[in-house]
Amino acid sequence: METIELDRTLTAHPRRRRADSPRPRIAVVDPEGRTRLIALRRGDTTIGRDRSCDVVLRDDAASRRHCVVHVSPRANVTVTDLASHNGTRVGDDLIDPFGSVRLEPGAVVEIGEHLVKYVPEGAADSYLHLRVAGFSMRDPLTGLANRAGFDATIEAACARAADAHQAFALVLCDVDRFKAVNDRHGHAGGDAVLRSVARVLTTHTRGSDVVCRYGGEEFAVVLTATDGHGARLTAERLRHAVARETAVTASFGVAVWEPSCSTPDAIVAAADARLYRAKSSGRNRVAG
Repeated sequence: METIELDRTLTAHPRRRRADSPRPRIAVVDPEGRTRLIALRRGDTTIGRDRSCDVVLRDDAASRRHCVVHVSPRANVTVTDLASHNGTRVGDDLIDPFGSVRLEPGAVVEIGEHLVKYVPEGAADSYLHLRVAGFSMRDPLTGLANRAGFDATIEAACARAADAHQAFALVLCDVDRFKAVNDRHGHAGGDAVLRSVARVLTTHTRGSDVVCRYGGEEFAVVLTATDGHGARLTAERLRHAVARETAVTASFGVAVWEPSCSTPDAIVAAADARLYRAKSSGRNRVAG
């Protein structure tokens, strides 16, 4: 389950605002789904890996001084990229080095593998916590459900299957030779590959299915109301789509819920064992 921490280290300037006045805030979400809510002061708030930054990120994909969030006297909020190595994104748009973008309420900024969401001043705490709860289960890079989201999904799927006696399937997907992609094209190239694989998996599954980034270059797909035959057909379709629509191939392991394999740990272990078999049998194949 994700953690929400309140960070009160950034306070408003006492000459400009009363201590109890509402302030614009940002929700900083790390790759594990942990969330910090930070109140912004007037002026600049620097974000990056360096310990001198106002918001320090433990994130190798972020630069030492990655970007700065500025709150103007009129409470307009902008983000400026500080010529960061991997860039700063607002939504789908990459900010130019030293370029600035005004943040609209609810805007999401991608910094390395972290997400930063702008929450305007005066937003109700209940609204904020509801939004952050869903937001913190998203993977910053791909926009898919992250590991915390997967854990919640697989637990709920197992509970529903036990109650309704309706099977579902789990497909684990691992990008083949991903280290070579990073070595050849750098982390930016690797990130582009992961985004493209995520898009393919989402495009070629049903709306009722849940696609997650399980970790690293591994993805998980929870297929609702699906038996073994249907799951293997789906995995084969996904395998062909990845090979056809991206620059990489992927291997797949398939497991189906049944009374003898009915807990989250059991079904994940079964899918993982079959994924290992697919990888060790030559990659770019389905085992299940």
